[in-house]
Amino acid sequence: LTKNQVKMSGDNRSDMEVDTLPDTPPNEVKSFHERLSEIPMYSMTLSQLTSAYASLKDRNQVLNQAFTTGEKYFTQASEVAKPVVLSATETALKAAKPIVGDITDPAGKIDQCASEALAKVQEKLPIVNQTPTQIAESAKASASETANYYKTSAQETANYYKTSAQETANYYIEKLSASRIGQQTTTQLDNAVSFSELMVEICFPTDGSCPDDLKELEQAEEEEDKGLLVRAGNLKERAVRRGTRKVMSYTPVQTTIDNVQYAQKQISENDPKGFTRNQLCCNQKP
Repeated sequence: LTKNQVKMSGDNRSDMEVDTLPDTPPNEVKSFHERLSEIPMYSMTLSQLTSAYASLKDRNQVLNQAFTTGEKYFTQASEVAKPVVLSATETALKAAKPIVGDITDPAGKIDQCASEALAKVQEKLPIVNQTPTQIAESAKASASETANYYKTSAQETANYYKTSAQETANYYIEKLSASRIGQQTTTQLDNAVSFSELMVEICFPTDGSCPDDLKELEQAEEEEDKGLLVRAGNLKERAVRRGTRKVMSYTPVQTTIDNVQYAQKQISENDPKGFTRNQLCCNQKP
């Protein structure tokens, strides 16, 4: 702000300071062609077309002459058509005078309207002001965001239905466990598993010197509160392992297994030397 001192005349009043605003420059008015030249896609397309036209024109003498002749006819046609267009424009403006009023510069008015329309397009569609690289990056980012959105939505939907199914199953299991039939069934199953554990311990007693037996007992104590299914699974593994060990401890069984293993070893060693399966069965030499 600038301050100007204005002295009041006609009396002895003191000077007054009056604040005055500086002159603001008028808004820059761009023509339609200037706005169009600011659009990257238009500039790039025009440059490519100009380069292609020049390259094609300079390719040989025949094309050069043809294009030069075309340019001359185009220039002449433009000069001939210009007065006709101006006359038609003035006639149209005179007919529209009651509506639009007097227009001193028809060409400038048309250019101004076109420039304002293009400015609105640039404002509403910012993409026209972007380069092809920026447009591609924006499209890529948008596609990635869309894919992530649908992926997240699908995961949330799957988790929702999974949680809902688990809650429903737990609800009915709790209802069944709380019922009289469920309690009786649980008691009977618990008694059956406990009795089976006792029978396995009697038939295949724990060997204090066997690390596997001691490990099984520790695991059974740790998983005792995990339910009947876990107890039954541990009992099955214990019975199979200890039963196999018990059977293998019998001498006839061990002898039979040793003989079978010896026979398999002999077959595997002699078969590559020429024995066939039929010769082995008939005791024939190769």
